[in-house]
Amino acid sequence: MSDHFRRAALGLLLLALGACSTPTVLYQHDRLAPPLEVPPDLTQPQEKGDFAIPQIGRLWAEKMGLEDENSIQVRRDGRLRWLVFQGDPRWLWQRVHDFWIDEGVGLAWEDRKLGILETRWITNPDSRFARDRYRMRVEPGEAEGTVWLFLTHRGVNEVFVDEENEVGRVWGSDFNDPELEVEVMGRFLEFLGVSKGRVQALKDEARRPAPEARREGEALYLPEPPARAWLLIGLALDRLGLRVQAADRRALDYRVQASGAGLRAQVGQLLGEHAAVPLTLRVEADPQGGSRVRLGEGWGKAQRRQLLDGILARLG
Repeated sequence: MSDHFRRAALGLLLLALGACSTPTVLYQHDRLAPPLEVPPDLTQPQEKGDFAIPQIGRLWAEKMGLEDENSIQVRRDGRLRWLVFQGDPRWLWQRVHDFWIDEGVGLAWEDRKLGILETRWITNPDSRFARDRYRMRVEPGEAEGTVWLFLTHRGVNEVFVDEENEVGRVWGSDFNDPELEVEVMGRFLEFLGVSKGRVQALKDEARRPAPEARREGEALYLPEPPARAWLLIGLALDRLGLRVQAADRRALDYRVQASGAGLRAQVGQLLGEHAAVPLTLRVEADPQGGSRVRLGEGWGKAQRRQLLDGILARLG
């Protein structure tokens, strides 16, 4: 064998060995932004492929007044659950952002004004035929000095289809896994430096059962006061993956828009000419108690009912 071919073979061997030494990670993803810059007096945490719990999380928590981990609470109201913190919404938004960036999970979009951040699709570590994505929403709490954090999950499985005698694979309808929401919520708390015992207690509280809701024609009935029903609907919209254009807590309404392909996966069919039309959802008090969710003008009758059914299925 000539020296030229020996050098070429050696180069290929080194490349192969380098590829074999790549560590296994929890999720396959792209990194969109550099990690958080650490002050000179702190130690740069080592980057890991799994969800890590760097010491910097605890130092930041203590700096922002979270040294008392019992100040973090889970609100479990019916099918809605969220975390309550004492502090500034701007700080919590930054920590949510840092959590995903620190783990190398790419962000699909974020809106600081609305307080919403969503990850890219992440390959499920248990199956290469499944993907997950997460959305976090940060809002000022009802009590002065509090801030609320909502976390929602969406997943898809790859399914086999047979079209015209040809077998192929496509991504099926989206689904929501509340258990994954609880687990990622716990990992975020650990990232902040909360002890494992306290994290487990908060996760147990988040797993409490939910009340029943129902669709009545072109409206939804929820056995909740209007303000809480509005929060429930916002969580369901996040799980549906609909783009929230506006959210008015005082008027208790949302304005949403969905792409045709996105809604087909969620509620059963393409919107067609309705895809670019925004739709308003308004929460009203029911005279008999509880709340009703009504839709504004727009979209066809079938799409409106399918949207309500999609929301109803994702209230848990």
